[in-house]
Amino acid sequence: MGSYLLLSTSSISYNYKEAVVNLVPVLNEGQWTIEDNYNVTLKREPITIDKKFDDSTGREDDDTNQYQVGDVVPYVIDSQIPQWAEGSTNRELYVGDTMCDGLTLDTSSIKVYGVSSGGRKTLLSAGTDYTLNTTDAKHPESSTPMTFLITFTKTFLDKQQYPSISVTYSATVNENAVVGELGNENDARIVWRDPDGNWRENTDKVKVYTYGIDVSKVDGNKQPLAGAEFYLTDEDGTEIQFIKIGDGQYRVAKASEGGANKTLVVSSQGKLDLKGLAAGTYTLYESKTPEGYNPISPIEVVIKATESQGEYTGHVQGEQSGKIGYVPVEVVNNKGFVLPTTGGMGTALFTAAGVVVIACGVGALYALRKRDDRA
Repeated sequence: MGSYLLLSTSSISYNYKEAVVNLVPVLNEGQWTIEDNYNVTLKREPITIDKKFDDSTGREDDDTNQYQVGDVVPYVIDSQIPQWAEGSTNRELYVGDTMCDGLTLDTSSIKVYGVSSGGRKTLLSAGTDYTLNTTDAKHPESSTPMTFLITFTKTFLDKQQYPSISVTYSATVNENAVVGELGNENDARIVWRDPDGNWRENTDKVKVYTYGIDVSKVDGNKQPLAGAEFYLTDEDGTEIQFIKIGDGQYRVAKASEGGANKTLVVSSQGKLDLKGLAAGTYTLYESKTPEGYNPISPIEVVIKATESQGEYTGHVQGEQSGKIGYVPVEVVNNKGFVLPTTGGMGTALFTAAGVVVIACGVGALYALRKRDDRA
């Protein structure tokens, strides 16, 4: 008889709660007896990892995975901590991330927190609670390269003070960011040893999407037209700076990047490929019109990302086969006479000419009347 505490000494992907079983006699038909068997259910929680965009940073829009080259992307990793049995010698815990070439980690942004059962976060101390590797980080079991790896110390794990941890950090979308459904991925993981010494891990990943504009410059007969130049502005009217990467090909420039320019020159085939843009509304202005053709009015271009089951896919509305993630825009220049723009120099010239013609007419009429009076 008595009360007993049951603890799980081996788990794979769960933290099991302790359970208490009471072996006490019960009165059964006048006799005190103890049951031969007791069924005990251990409650458990999965050891999961949740990688997401950090919405506590004040980013105003809802499309938190749609970014432009040069934008800073805030991340957060939330994960449970495995609970080892008292006296366990296999306490090892690692958290890290592997980023694609289109993202550049800001190593100074990494912060690690212990999270209480009530959700309160406490900033942990580097060196005391964990060590951080951002130069030659490798997966603790497979030794495959990682962007960064956090190794929790034995002192921290022995305390078992926190049921979970939280890691915040940021990365910048760089010049290698790709457009389309592949996205720019990073893969977070938690790796640990179970009480039997076996390696266990869980992963979660997110994607950053960037988009593009595919401009076709043609004449009235839909034939390619060279010799045009453009510039692009965002919703606030700010001119976007680009880096030329090929004939008629440009990507959004990073902040203070050398060689950046707003001027976009179409290729010899009348094509303009702009990439590295976030979803949103833009305006395309023609700054130079092909010789012999009429200028055009500014064109509004809307990049609207599409979703599937609540997740962005890297596709945009109106895209054409073979140009996933690009909004197609056809710009037509026609030949022929065009009236001067209202308020321009042409208006002044036409007004002056009209005044002269009217004055001449009035003068001629006055002369005729004067001659008639003399007659």
